[in-house]
Formats: sequence, structure tokens, C-alpha cells
Amino acid sequence: MAPLHHPYPAGARMAERMSDERNPRARTPAAPAEPDGADEAAEPVPALPNLGPRVQSRWLAMRDGVRIAIDVILPSDAQPDRSLPAVMIMTRYWRSFRLRIPGPRGRPPMGPDFGLVEALLRHGFAVVVVDARGSGASDGVWTHPWSDAEIEDYGEVADWVAGQPWSSGRVGAAGLSYAGTSALLLGATGRAQVRAIVASNIEYDVFTDIVAPGGIRNRAFVRAWSHAIRLLDRDRPPSFFGTMGRLLVAGVRPVDEDAGRRGLRRILARRLNPSVGASLAHALARDDRYGDQEVTVEALGIPCWVEALRAGSPPTQLWASWLDGATADAALRMWATLPSIRELRITATSHTGEDGADPFAEGSPPQPSMPERLSEVAHFLDGRLRSDDASPDERRIHYVTMGEQPAWHTTTAWPPPGVAGQELFIARGGRLQWEQGHDVGSVIVPLDRRASTGRCNRWHTGLARPVRYGDRRRADRLLATWTGDPLPAPLAITGHPVAILAIRAPAEDVALFVYLELIEPSGEVHYLTEGILRAAHRGRRPEREPTFRRRDLHPLEPNVRTELRIPFQPTSVLVPAGWRLRLAVAGADRDTFATLAGQPQEITLEFGGPAASRLLVPIVE
Repeated sequence: MAPLHHPYPAGARMAERMSDERNPRARTPAAPAEPDGADEAAEPVPALPNLGPRVQSRWLAMRDGVRIAIDVILPSDAQPDRSLPAVMIMTRYWRSFRLRIPGPRGRPPMGPDFGLVEALLRHGFAVVVVDARGSGASDGVWTHPWSDAEIEDYGEVADWVAGQPWSSGRVGAAGLSYAGTSALLLGATGRAQVRAIVASNIEYDVFTDIVAPGGIRNRAFVRAWSHAIRLLDRDRPPSFFGTMGRLLVAGVRPVDEDAGRRGLRRILARRLNPSVGASLAHALARDDRYGDQEVTVEALGIPCWVEALRAGSPPTQLWASWLDGATADAALRMWATLPSIRELRITATSHTGEDGADPFAEGSPPQPSMPERLSEVAHFLDGRLRSDDASPDERRIHYVTMGEQPAWHTTTAWPPPGVAGQELFIARGGRLQWEQGHDVGSVIVPLDRRASTGRCNRWHTGLARPVRYGDRRRADRLLATWTGDPLPAPLAITGHPVAILAIRAPAEDVALFVYLELIEPSGEVHYLTEGILRAAHRGRRPEREPTFRRRDLHPLEPNVRTELRIPFQPTSVLVPAGWRLRLAVAGADRDTFATLAGQPQEITLEFGGPAASRLLVPIVE
């Protein structure tokens, strides 16, 4: 599940880091980062001056007796007479690894959030990494993502952290994906000591942002994520750890007092977490139940915590990407909903932020780079965990525009000032034109089930994959396309495009995928963004947004004209002069989404007239 994802990639990059540690020229004098015999009592971590980070791994007993596994990591230069602000990272993907060979010397325990932990330690924070209830080395049952019990656990861990002798009493939280949502939801517990949060690449609504965007089941992600969770719960590394990661990682790291792993073996033997895949198998609407539990899919994640977040959440920095699933759209919705979000940064990277995803430069390094990104995270936390100044700062959105030199654009409103919608109209002969023509007609749109955007698209990057669409010329042969004339001048697009399609379908339902593409003068076709809609979820009134609830499912009248409004994922791009815009329509994305039962082989699309099929594009004046 999308807020249900994945760590900073652990595979090849982890192997590279460990290989560096085995290079004598790269090695720095250090001792192992995991001292034996860490004290079980709530006392300062034993001092090991100049020997790298001080690490204690232990269980904490919660209010119901469930033991939560945590790693406490202090900077190597921490002094007994100086207290530190602490940052919590709460994960579903193991707080740290048990390795088959010795880990890096003088560095924190290797884990999915290794890079973030190192960056926070370098900036002088104490770091506490937590295995979610029912996962890793923690006891209990993980009933579903972000249960009330799980979130209250995090509040209790924050209470414990604030009371430690090494702690200043000020606590922050940070995380990517699942850990990012956990960090955000820590703000809903009302703990006064939680002073700042950074959440990266998360979803707002689990159903519409990852389980079924547009109401169409994201089969590939749900299947892969469910399988990964099952492997993790069996103490086996999943595929998104990478080939080298699976060779190097033996399982989750036990706590210090359980060096022989007897306690961990008992925990794993009685672990009976419900299957994610089975629990979502019949979820066709957001108000469907999650498995046999008394909780619906729409109750997973942030929406059910909105009031608590509004009441007490601390200042929050939020990260997203134009090409990472629905994270940019989710971030903009959270920006509009939660005043606690003081800073939003939207990039053009993969889910983890370690790969660039700009369609003008696929395969190029990310902008900002990972060190720059982590520095921004640390700076945001530093200003709120070390200062007594509680004055509110101005809310800002910083975003990159693809196709131009890397730079942050800044706005205090969304859409940004100066953005206005302009229409392009579908016309005969596969043309997309700025003026509405007088020609009225219709065209048959085939819905080829072989259509695909590949397995490195925006919906797969949540599994720690890069975003690579490549040249779409061949893929577009299976789609209906309408192409504009070469642009006479550069065109800046920022916001949410919308496709408005007047269709007639020979069935009561149809799944539609619409793509906004860019065509170079050479003919190469670049993916930019997309919109998805299952027609039965369109809402009963055209002017109303779909609710995606079962009670509002509204079948089509076969062969009767229906206007569908399909919003795209937001984007920001500068299209060069001489390039062309293209609208492409498909009825499937076979490598990602489930095929709709009863999907027709074709539909009729009408163009021209007062209610013409058209594309609404947000243009920066």
C-alpha cells in the first residue's frame, strides 16, 4: 500500500558501502557500532568515545505488554553533560539488518534508512529507529497499516525518548513512504515534545493513491507489496532489497539482550499478521472492508486522522515527486488540508529520491542530489528541535520544473499565480488543436488489452525501482492518439491537466487511461503524466468529484453519450519550441493495473460541437 512502501534501496548501494568499508584505503579507524551487553534499564547508552556511533538495541514494553524493538543511536561525539534532540524513524521494513558478514565499522547499523540515519547523526541528532508493532523484532500483531495501536505505540516511544538522560526532551520524526506516513501520524498523538516532522513521498488516501487510482485496481503493486510483507514477516529479505541485498541480509537484527535470537524466533513463530493481498482482494471501493476486520480501506492512513492532525501536529516538511505514483497530488491535497505543513518540496525523482525521473533526462542524477535532500531535511529539523522560537513561519511550496535548468520555484499558493487553463480540442485525423473547429463527428477508439507503460513506471517506483518510460512511439501504436502542431514558443505547464471526453460505450462500465505526452522534432515520444478513471466511479453529477464509495457507483447507460472528466496527476514542465503535445487514450495498462471485468473492446469518442472532447492544460502565463 502506498503509504505502504519501501525503504531507501538496500541492495547494490548497500553492497557498495560495505565494499568501501573493506577497502583498506577507504577504511577509517573505528570499532564495531554494536557494543555487546547494552544495559536493559532506561539509562544512558554506554559511552564509547571516538569509536563511531553508540548503539543500543532494546525492547520497550507498551501499555498492553507488547514489546517494541528500537535502536538508539547517538553520535560519536555526544558528551554526557550535553543533551541531544532526537529524531524517530518508524518503519515496517526492519529497523536494521542482521548481516551475513560483518557490517560497516564505525557506522550505524545497516538498515533501509541507513542514509537518513547517517545524515541525522552527522548533524548532531540522536536517532531512534523503531520496528512497527507486529513487524521486525517487535512483538504483537500488525492488523493493518497504521492501526490505532500502532500509532499509540509511537507516542509511547516518544514519551520514553523525551525522558532519557541523553535527550533534550525535544523529539522529531522523519521517514520515507510507510515510515513517512508513520512520522506524520505521530503528530496526531498530541505529544507536546514532538516538535517537527519530515515525511517523504507518502500517499494521502490509500485507496485512490495506490490501491486503486481512479477506481482501477493497482494489481502489480498490491501483489508485490503483499508478497514483500509476507517475506519480511518470515524474516526473509524481499526483492526490493536488490540481489546483493538479499545475499548480504540474513534477516532482521535482534535486540542486544536477544543475541542468540531465541526471543525473535518465538516472536516469528507466533506471528499471524493478516495478508495484505487477501485483505484487499475484494476492495472495489474505498468504503469496502479491509479483509474481515471492522475497518474500511478509507480508514487506513491519513484521512481518518485529519482532525487530530489539525489540532496538534507540529510543523511539517513534506516531500513528493511529479513522477512517483500519486505522491505529488497527495502532497498538494495535504497542503490544502493540514495547516501544520509549513514546507512542501516537489521534485522529479524516483520514489526513494536516489534516481532522476525527468523525462527530458531519464537516467540522469536526481535533482536535488541525495546529500542535498538530506541536508534540507536536517536543516528543517534543526531549526525546530534546537530553538525555542515558536513563531509560525510562512507556508511555502518549492517545486522543480522539468525540462529546465535545476532550480526551485517557490509559491505560497496552489495553483501558483499566473496559471490559467487553456483548452486543446480533439479533431478529425488525430489532430489536437488550440481552436475549436466547426467539424462535428465521432471516432472509434480501440481499447487494446496489450497496452502498457512498462514495469518501471510511476506506479512501480514505489518498489524501489527507477522511473524509465523511454521512447513511447511503439507503445502508442496500441493507443488512440491526438497530436498538436509544433509549438511556436516554449510552453510552461504547471498544475493538473484534465481530459474531458464525450464517449459512448457498449457496456455499463469502462476503464480509461489518458496520457499527456511530449514529442520531440525527431519524433521521439516522452511520457509526462496520466489520468485514470473507471467510468462507474465518475459520480452521479458531472460537476462533482468522484467519491469512490460503493454506494455512489453509477453504471453507464450502454451506447448513450456520457461526458467523463479525468484529472491527470499534477506536473510542472517547460516544453521547448518545436515540440508537440499529444493526448493518448488506452483501456488498459496490463503490466500494472487489473483488467476491468466486462471491459469493451472499443468505445466511440465524439468531437466538435458545444461539448467537444478536449484537453484542459494549466499554462503559466
